[in-house]
Amino acid sequence: MHKENGTPLITFNMIAEHLTSCSTVSVPMRKTPGFERVMLLDDDRPLSEEDVAGLVDSTLFCGSGKAACRLLESSRDAYALCLQQHGNLDERLRKHADRVLVLQAEEAAYDVYARIEGLLASVESWIRRMKTALLDGGDCQSLLNCSESMLQNFVMVSNSDFRLLAYTQHIPIDDPTTKLVIEQGVHPQETIELFKKYHVTKDWKAQSKIELKPASKLTVNPVLDYVFRMQGNYYVHVIMHCNKVPPTPGLADIFQILIDHLGYYVRRNWNEHLLSGQEPGRLFGDLIQRKSFGKRALEARLRGLDIPETGDFALFAFLFIAERSEDQLLPFYANLVKESFPWCHVGVYSPYILALDPKAKLPQSEPQLQAFANAHPCSIGMSNPFDQLADFPFAFNQAKAAIEIATSQNQSLSMSYLDDHPSPLYRFSECFAAYVSNVANNNNQLVAYCVENGILAHIAAFDEKHGTDDLRILFHYLANERKVSVTCEALFLHRNTLLYHIKRLQERFGFDLDDYHTPANHDGVPARTRPSVRAGRRVMPRRTATSRDRSGQIYQLSHPYRTI
Repeated sequence: MHKENGTPLITFNMIAEHLTSCSTVSVPMRKTPGFERVMLLDDDRPLSEEDVAGLVDSTLFCGSGKAACRLLESSRDAYALCLQQHGNLDERLRKHADRVLVLQAEEAAYDVYARIEGLLASVESWIRRMKTALLDGGDCQSLLNCSESMLQNFVMVSNSDFRLLAYTQHIPIDDPTTKLVIEQGVHPQETIELFKKYHVTKDWKAQSKIELKPASKLTVNPVLDYVFRMQGNYYVHVIMHCNKVPPTPGLADIFQILIDHLGYYVRRNWNEHLLSGQEPGRLFGDLIQRKSFGKRALEARLRGLDIPETGDFALFAFLFIAERSEDQLLPFYANLVKESFPWCHVGVYSPYILALDPKAKLPQSEPQLQAFANAHPCSIGMSNPFDQLADFPFAFNQAKAAIEIATSQNQSLSMSYLDDHPSPLYRFSECFAAYVSNVANNNNQLVAYCVENGILAHIAAFDEKHGTDDLRILFHYLANERKVSVTCEALFLHRNTLLYHIKRLQERFGFDLDDYHTPANHDGVPARTRPSVRAGRRVMPRRTATSRDRSGQIYQLSHPYRTI
């Protein structure tokens, strides 16, 4: 504990526990301030009111019952340590019990005073070492290195990724979970599962002060811990294992001094983190919420993150379903995603982990996504490919909708080449028909975007640019349930001509009408190879026709188109 000006403080609890030869008669029940100096009271020469007035803010007065009573009665703001040879609380002192520490001691007042001065000197020296470490740019480990003699117990510091930042290296620990963290440098997955099982992350979310927690299935020893939250986010966690010295109020006060100085480092680190501009999650959130920022500001942020404005993008949304309300675990999972997909830009947008692939090679990425989802309990929504970062909000809503639709229908929409193996990887292209059919919950803007940027729009643009009639042919082919003879009659085409057009369509735009996964808006063609809808006029659907293929899949086809 220290004042805002950095003055070191000692507390009643620290003093009482330090003076082991004395027994405590009475200690204030309410919280009292700390003290930066101690003064010995003289029974024969009482302090003047002027002297006391200048000292009461930070001074602990030490003396006999007579001298302490005289001081406390004359000044309502003073605090005193009273020494007596018997174990009963004097009635005069009882009136001031919330401002006095009463100790039974056989030794002289001066000797007790000298021992308190020694304690104060030790604390001052410790705080001075920590401040020097901070001024020299030290980190959490530097602070713990100069704190071991004062703490005596094992202390560790971890961050929101559940990575080990620092620990007391010369104080051994017998806790198996903690030893594993030291060996690996991070809490392993099995430990995270225990955190979830015993709901400790929910406790951390509400924690606002140092708390004492008993030994449990998570820790062999009782612990004192503190959680730093920055802007409401779980950021740094400090844990003291009481493996050498039992938890006491005085030990908690000493721990508070460490927390106060760690706070300087944590806030500095957080500010550097924010100022660095290297936080994709913040950018993703701004894009999704369509926050307005100047072109230059956006370009600077993108340069800082090495994200291009245009490219062959794909967006993946990871939802660790069990953690919908456990925001503290999201940075941990984000780190897992970063390690598994290092070419992606990864950020947190609660409750999702978002991964932006700027050079999407979906066939190559999908097996890795599948393997990740099998290794970690999550669902993954995949957007359609897009080529403009300005379309990021639509891509997010696609990935989000894919998860919501697939999980609500309790179905696994597997990838075409993994049909026999249900997958927690959900492509929006496979969910579009279900999304459109749910009129109450769908987003008209998203539907329009999907149609304008889907294969049908690309076919329409290609027709307009090259004078072809592929969209009309495709419509009649599907509307007639892919019956070649009926379609030929309706279009006045020869059978071979129709089949040639259908084959050319599939090759040009990269879909397969014999594949039941193929939806009308399927965007399976990489952005670099598909014709750009921006080459022609924008198109909007007028009415919807449906056709059922031989596998039972419902195709949703918007037609005819009107130009706007």
